[in-house]
Parts: sequence; structure tokens; C-alpha cells
Amino acid sequence: MLIARAIQTILQAYVPLTALVNDRIYHARAAQQASKPYIVYNVSNVAPINRLPGRACADQVYTEYLVVSTDDDQVLQVATQLRNALDRVAPGTYAGVSLGRTMFNSMEGPQIDDEDDTFLVTMSYDTIINN
Repeated sequence: MLIARAIQTILQAYVPLTALVNDRIYHARAAQQASKPYIVYNVSNVAPINRLPGRACADQVYTEYLVVSTDDDQVLQVATQLRNALDRVAPGTYAGVSLGRTMFNSMEGPQIDDEDDTFLVTMSYDTIINN
């Protein structure tokens, strides 16, 4: 999905976020044995916006983000900077993808994964992609 390129571009350009996670921002799955903290994002749903007969002029794309850290305070810092980077990002073209608005929907966590001894935060956003 093209939005993955746009998300990567937006997140990599946001210095307060990359100061925490460096380049550990992954689409679909993290690199094996990735250092923490890191972010994994994925497209969960795409819905066309149909206002007129014919091809949809835009799509509403729902994305989910998983923030992983070994520290509960750090996981919340990364989640805060992720929200600052994405919520209401200026409409425009990012990596060749024309975005309308991006809106924060929800956040869950931090939760503890006892198996990996990590803290997790999940977040969801929806974005309008202009077709």
C-alpha cells in the first residue's frame, strides 16, 4: 500500500521521534532482534469515500501502530512523539502520496508483555488519501 511510504517519510522526518527510535520504524513487522524502542505500523482497513458515481475521489485508510520499549516511561514518550508527528499532519504530498487529513483515533496501554519483558502501546489513526 502506498500509504506506507508516506508514513515512513513523515515519521523519519520528525526529529523528536527519531531522537527516541532512530530508524527503527517498521512497516508490517520489526526486524528480528530489533533494538528497543521501536514502532511497527500496518494498514488495517481501506474504505472508499464515494460522493459521486464512478471511482472514489479519496480513500479513508485506517492504520495501527505498535510502540515497543523495555521501559514504561519511554514507551509513553515514543507514543507521545508518534502522535505529535502524525495527528493533524499538514495535508500534502509525502513520498508521492497525496494525503488529506490524518486523525488520531485511540491509544491503548501501556501494557506489559511478560514473555519479552517489554511495554507496549497500540495506537490507531485514520488518514484520507486523495485518488
